[in-house]
Amino acid sequence: VLSFHCAVFDLDGVITKTAKVHSLAWKATFDDYLKKQQGSQFQEFTEQDYLTYVDGKPRYDGVQSFLQSRGISLPFGDKNDPAGKETVCGIGNVKNDKFLEVLASSGIEPYDSTVRLLRELRAAGLRVGVASSSKNCEYVLKTAGLLDLMETRVDGVVSAELGLKGKPEPDIFVTAAKNLGCLPARTIVFEDAVSGVQAGAKGQFGLVVGLAREHNEDELRSAGADVVFDDWGNHTLRDLDRWMAGKRAVGRVPSYDCAVFDLDGVITKTAKVHSLAWKATFDDYLKKQQGSQFQEFTEQDYLTYVDGKPRYDGVQSFLQSRGISLPFGDKNDPAGKETVCGIGNVKNDKF
Repeated sequence: VLSFHCAVFDLDGVITKTAKVHSLAWKATFDDYLKKQQGSQFQEFTEQDYLTYVDGKPRYDGVQSFLQSRGISLPFGDKNDPAGKETVCGIGNVKNDKFLEVLASSGIEPYDSTVRLLRELRAAGLRVGVASSSKNCEYVLKTAGLLDLMETRVDGVVSAELGLKGKPEPDIFVTAAKNLGCLPARTIVFEDAVSGVQAGAKGQFGLVVGLAREHNEDELRSAGADVVFDDWGNHTLRDLDRWMAGKRAVGRVPSYDCAVFDLDGVITKTAKVHSLAWKATFDDYLKKQQGSQFQEFTEQDYLTYVDGKPRYDGVQSFLQSRGISLPFGDKNDPAGKETVCGIGNVKNDKF
């Protein structure tokens, strides 16, 4: 039995080779804007800018983050702003148009090793979902022929509908796991972006796998990835199980999913009240039967024959220890009737 129940994958750079397309679309968008604002001496948008300010974030968050890094402040605008309008949304919509243009001309290529893993997970009866900041997630998966492998999709469209926070907050991963009926502690997150790895770590997922497509192994580890590779390669489900078990063994995630508490003596200080009520009940009964020479009900009797048992089972167990056999009677017997239930109901009244 595997120690994890489901896996949630980022899309771009994890399932499909679209991270590079996003990077190129962002570069074209920001370079055009900066050139228009600053002339030919503008400072280009770099690969490091992409990884630091944009990668993995919702589109408009990425625009704001990068522009702020250059000391540029624009009104947010409206998500329906025409592409090119000088607002955060207008610039973000330019990027989306450029992204779709590139996809239409070059197509979508998945990572074969990730597709193999997705099929292995489904074949093993494990739950699988995708969590992406992209509003084009459904289109990309459908075009790549992979939509049928996903049991849930929490993307930019769903996030807007539900008001979910973007990475590095864990909202989309937590929601995907919940949709799959899984606890985060039993879920594995696959991410290639620093913000996505941070989200997985912040959500306390059972394992966060970082895929360093941009040779950014150190950054992903620093962000909270438990294991990092440049590609999934030939690893197996057993490898995932072993890594998660290792993480649990050192206490980085709980090795349990829930806790169940007894009431009396654990949550409330009522065990002593029960003990006193049982003593009064049995001492009265035994004195009535045996006179002043009766042998009292002791603390040891309580612990041995009664403690933690259903009421009528406790009555039977103690009376049998004293060689007394009574008819069980009925749970509606009046308190004091000489039946197991009658004596049990006396105890309840005294309690």
